Amino acid sequence: MGKLEISFKVKASDGGTTGEDIQYAGILQLTPAATIPRIKIKICEYHLERLKSNLTNEIAVRTYLEIIFKFLRSSTFSLQKICKGQEGFEDWWNKKREEMKDDKILLKCIDLRNITEKEGFELTDFGVKVIAKVSRNGKVTNSIEPTSIIINDHTFDNVVNELSYSINKIKEIIEEAHRIGFIKENRKPNRFFQETYEEDDKGNWKQIK
Repeated sequence: MGKLEISFKVKASDGGTTGEDIQYAGILQLTPAATIPRIKIKICEYHLERLKSNLTNEIAVRTYLEIIFKFLRSSTFSLQKICKGQEGFEDWWNKKREEMKDDKILLKCIDLRNITEKEGFELTDFGVKVIAKVSRNGKVTNSIEPTSIIINDHTFDNVVNELSYSINKIKEIIEEAHRIGFIKENRKPNRFFQETYEEDDKGNWKQIK
């Protein structure tokens, strides 16, 4: 047999779930930059984008919100687990927790992520507003807009903006933990395996060494 040339698509990713990475058709493996807390934040960002496109669909809103709250919660849990016992971490983290307690928007999301996990997510008020406009020539156009929603007695006047703000705040904390050195980019190296088989005249496949 002569020389074989086998080509395939390979991509390295930092764990981004937005864009094309999540549906990439070739081989995709993560770089060391894709730490667990970062990936959890990227999952929140991914589902926030899905939420933006489905704000008038109650089951979609419920699904994406619950996922976002759960992954926001687990992002800081993983941060604490990874950094536990490191010099200076407890003092740094206690300061961050105090800062979060003073942030009303973030505190609402933190409370809801705990409620979602321990008690259950309840979308207690959800609605849409249909706006009809009649032009001077008699043409009627309709548009649909979401209204404010209530989740377990917490009101969101603009759920996308408030979630985006909260995700970015947690993301800033996680990135600061990376910069300080509490979280190390130390994943095992990626490995690729290839096996080549040749069919004989009887239709059997034999691996080529």
